Amino acid sequence: MATRPAELFEDALTLFRSGEDLAALETARTLLEVCPGHVGGTMLFLAASGACCDDLAIELALRTLLGRLDQLLAIPEVVELLDSDLIAPVVRSRAFRESVAPALGRARRRPGSSAERETARQVLEAVRDASVERALFSAPGFRPAPAAGAGPGALQLLDRATGRVVAVLQPGRLYVGGRASVADIQLNDPSVSRLHFNVRTIENTWVVQNASRTNGTDLNDQPLSGGWTPIQDGDSLQVGDVWLEAVATRSAERDPPAPALAIPEPPAEETTSLGLPRHALPAGPEPEADHLQTAPRPILRTAPTSA
Repeated sequence: MATRPAELFEDALTLFRSGEDLAALETARTLLEVCPGHVGGTMLFLAASGACCDDLAIELALRTLLGRLDQLLAIPEVVELLDSDLIAPVVRSRAFRESVAPALGRARRRPGSSAERETARQVLEAVRDASVERALFSAPGFRPAPAAGAGPGALQLLDRATGRVVAVLQPGRLYVGGRASVADIQLNDPSVSRLHFNVRTIENTWVVQNASRTNGTDLNDQPLSGGWTPIQDGDSLQVGDVWLEAVATRSAERDPPAPALAIPEPPAEETTSLGLPRHALPAGPEPEADHLQTAPRPILRTAPTSA
């Protein structure tokens, strides 16, 4: 059992690095039960509780920290973690401001050294890597550009519990679902990993892929593998404890435009050499223009009367 704490710490660290915050939280909790006061377990407990945004877990992790606060604050890496925004939900909590922040201010003014610094450094690097991962993932250049050309219609994901539309996916790009703030499809549930599953189109077909090593993703009650699996209208997707329903729709901008109705223009009205409409003249040959213009007006005469 001498190596049990070390194994638990490695497992918790690996889970946290892979984005499995809930599993990392439980493993760190088990580590602290086996080895109370473990530096790496305490730091991972704090970091995972903050990543899960679980207020109860944060409060419990802070209580664990307070149990040996003076010893932990003698480790520079612990002070650096607590003095940063890397675990923002923890350091912004009321319990942290009231109990840890005053002692942290004193600890910053006294350098310390500890044999546990290497363990603390590993956790600090893991938390930094998670922050860098979120920053890179949110950068525009990290996402694939939308593919040109026609494709399938949009795909909606509905939350079965609430009926709310969680996301409307357009073809031609990759969508990542999870609990992270940078995820395209955000599911705020402790059972959902930071980056839990992926959805995209391949050859005009919507496909889904599991990206969680522990919580897993099910499609129509069948667990997904690491490959891409087609998802269709009416399929159910279980992400942790969250159930989603796929609803396929037609993309209006990708439908071919309806042909315009050809409205024939009225034929040009035939006119005479005088510019008059032909229907204004009696039927027959068209009179000469000069004759019409120069013909004298007839004079009407009356017969003379007798005296």
